[in-house]
Amino acid sequence: MSSSVPASISAEKPSTKSFHSTGWWQFNQPRPYVALLAFAFDGQGRFPMQFRGPNVRSVKNRWSPPTGLHEVGVPMEAQLVNELQEECGLEVDMRYPVLYVASYDNILPGEGWHWVVQMLACRVKTLDTFINKEPDKHPEYKFTTVETLRQDCLSLNANFERAFMQYTPRLVEVRNLLLHG
Repeated sequence: MSSSVPASISAEKPSTKSFHSTGWWQFNQPRPYVALLAFAFDGQGRFPMQFRGPNVRSVKNRWSPPTGLHEVGVPMEAQLVNELQEECGLEVDMRYPVLYVASYDNILPGEGWHWVVQMLACRVKTLDTFINKEPDKHPEYKFTTVETLRQDCLSLNANFERAFMQYTPRLVEVRNLLLHG
């Protein structure tokens, strides 16, 4: 079985420099990166969506739930809690579990990226504390539901939209667990 690497993604072996010595922003390595995508539900089943403006690393000019790079050595749950606090000022309600929804590949050959996206869901105490802490990256945000996402956010990343459609039943199941136990 042969595999091909898109021309925009380097197929060269990584340099002998360690990952940490080159810095986490050095995304020219021929391997995927892991991103966490947070469905941060409030008690009414709403979650925030952010418009990814022109100043983000990838997936520009598209709507997405809060997303962040999964840092090396940090457990997924802790990374999710940190991302929601750092990007949005949201506090995860730790009386509820952080639940795994699904994973998908977000291969963007035109941008030279390959992300493995972990879709996670949690319950936040309230969306009233939402603060757009990165307006240069996310010039707009809105709150939506699983049922109204496609009407509310017309410009979705195609890979996210496919994954969302495929995993909607699982996301509804997870949302209901977080809302009703």
